[in-house]
Amino acid sequence: ACPFCRRVREASTELDLSLE
Repeated sequence: ACPFCRRVREASTELDLSLE
């Protein structure tokens, strides 16, 4: 996968963890 997509996915995961 492209590094950009990975960056977005990591940020998305962090957001999910923050919401919880």
